[in-house]
Formats: sequence, structure tokens, C-alpha cells
Amino acid sequence: MKLRDFRRASIGIGGMPQNNPERLLTPRQVADRFAVDPKTVTRWAKNGKLPNITTIGGHRRFRESIIDALCKERVEGPVTESE
Repeated sequence: MKLRDFRRASIGIGGMPQNNPERLLTPRQVADRFAVDPKTVTRWAKNGKLPNITTIGGHRRFRESIIDALCKERVEGPVTESE
């Protein structure tokens, strides 16, 4: 799955996040999974490299399923579609 597919999946009708009971991660939790600083995670989100949700209070949150898939891709290599 490509990053743009994750972006499409994370946005609901009208560009609003879907009401989904999926677990959301903080930048610190994402940073721990990627073994980087939380500021790096925030920078990736600002640059569009990590799809995220912004809370009403302005905090960034990340869907656990997307982060898990990106971590898995980072370890195992990109997933390719077979014909």
C-alpha cells in the first residue's frame, strides 16, 4: 500500500476525519516506534510524509494502523501489488 492510499483512507466525506474507534497515537508514541525524536515526527507530519489528524486543540494524532503498516514497510520493504 502506498502513502497516498493511507491519506485517502484517513479522510472521510467532505475532508473530515471519519468517526472511527481506531486507536490514535501521539507524536511521542510514533517516535518510539520509529526510534526518532518526537520533533522529527511532527516535521514529517507538517511536510506531508505522515498522514495525521489534528485535534480541536491543535494536537496531532496518528492512526495506529497506518503507523504499524509504515513501520512494517520500513522493516520488510515496500509492498508491491501483484497482478
